[in-house]
Amino acid sequence: MTNQEVANDDLGEWGEAQFRSLCASVSLVATKAERDKMGWDFIVELPPGAITTESFLDQRPNALSCRVQLKTHWRREDDRIALTLSAAERLAKDPGPAFVLVLTADPSDAREEPQLVDCHLIHLLNSNLERILKRLRENAADQQGRPLRNQAITFSPKVAGEKLAPTGKGVRDAFLRVCGADAQAYIASKGEQLKNLGYSAGRYQLETTIAANDVEEFVEMMLGMRPAALSHLATHDVRFGVPVPVDHIQPNAKIEARFEPHPVTTCTIRIRGAGLTPPAQFCGEVYFPVVRVPSQHFRVLIKTPFLTLDSSSGRTNLTIHGEKLEGARLNLDDWQHYLRLMEIISEGEFEINIESNERSLPPITCREKLQTPPPQDPWIPILAEVIRRSEKLFKFAAVEGAETTLAELHDSAEMVNTAYVHLFEPSMAPVQTFNSTDQAEIPLTDFEFLQADYLVVAGVALAYACRVTMRPEPAGNQLIWRQVDTKPERLVKIEKTVDAFKTFVSDTREQSGLQNTMTRDLSTGPEGIPGAHHNS
Repeated sequence: MTNQEVANDDLGEWGEAQFRSLCASVSLVATKAERDKMGWDFIVELPPGAITTESFLDQRPNALSCRVQLKTHWRREDDRIALTLSAAERLAKDPGPAFVLVLTADPSDAREEPQLVDCHLIHLLNSNLERILKRLRENAADQQGRPLRNQAITFSPKVAGEKLAPTGKGVRDAFLRVCGADAQAYIASKGEQLKNLGYSAGRYQLETTIAANDVEEFVEMMLGMRPAALSHLATHDVRFGVPVPVDHIQPNAKIEARFEPHPVTTCTIRIRGAGLTPPAQFCGEVYFPVVRVPSQHFRVLIKTPFLTLDSSSGRTNLTIHGEKLEGARLNLDDWQHYLRLMEIISEGEFEINIESNERSLPPITCREKLQTPPPQDPWIPILAEVIRRSEKLFKFAAVEGAETTLAELHDSAEMVNTAYVHLFEPSMAPVQTFNSTDQAEIPLTDFEFLQADYLVVAGVALAYACRVTMRPEPAGNQLIWRQVDTKPERLVKIEKTVDAFKTFVSDTREQSGLQNTMTRDLSTGPEGIPGAHHNS
């Protein structure tokens, strides 16, 4: 008979002998499984002394160990090999390296026996492991599925495998390269794949019944505006797109859930009052219902951290979350817009304009008229002016403020207003006067001194100084010195300490040439400068 007539069992025995010979030639230990019940034919190991390392003995890694299923066939055009699905499962799920080694035989011209001509190594990891896990998931979902031992999974060595030189060195080098030097790292990486391959972000699916009294209530549930009552629950584990029932929630359970839609785009919100006053402007996120709803009931929800707009059928409802604003920390520009909004709302009539930043939503414009406008807090316009003045002070000092609260702005108001008037509106400042004894030998000429002070707002300390001119006026046997001119001299950022302010005063004296100075009393530390200290 010709070697093409060699029985498959005999060809398999020949292949196993060839594999043993290849392993022996490079000191690989190939231990044959007496009964091929676990999905592999051989456990292949390097002898303990084959791995050299400079590590201590207790830190030296184990030698290579892997499972190998051997497949031997004659050279043919269709080179696919088959494994039972049960054997593929056991082989692939072993925590260590697992391979299918395909040996290709060809008739020998000189002898009546096979000759090894090709060798392919199929590593059961990544896409090959994924194929096996997917077949297992599909079988688990098929209620009429046949037993795994009666099903086969096939691989093409040329597609799924790596071609090796049909030598012991070629096989050994491939094992070493693929498995790596760190067995524990390989096991951890494979364990991660066994656990997570085929899962996407939506790993679990829930089938349920949602009870709503009407369509509007259902839409509000889908926008996350109100909780939803769920019943008749069924949960599924979804892998490779194939759902399998799991008992994470009892079917007869009734639970309350809240849907959280993701924003579909961002937008700019502008709210204008009467006339040509500047609008209050905010950035918001746009939300649609998480499921499709009838067009006549479609609603858009627009959120900012402290503002919500609910738009439907040409009308937009505005909600201001005042309780969140009270303790919020915002920059001065954001506070300016929120305070402006409060002023606009108190007028009772305003226009809302919403424009998508990505042009994915048609512009929304509507006018609102409140029947009973909320009363305006008298501090709102005062704080709005404090913010405007603070920003001008920061601009001239070339600094930027940090985030702050409304309460902190309230505490800074007097310091900010005093500094602003002295530097930018000196004619509006209270006129300073003082009396002295009229001494004829003293010439009646103007007297200049340096007035220095500081302020703290939005986390920044600013020191400022003005050149003040006083003019004497005779009044009986006394002189009345009256302030006649104030000119800004200096405005800079300083550290929040008494020493920093004293250094500012000293430097300004030297620069201005004025030695006479008026400052606030610093004996107990400057007010409004957290953590300030005073050195006597």
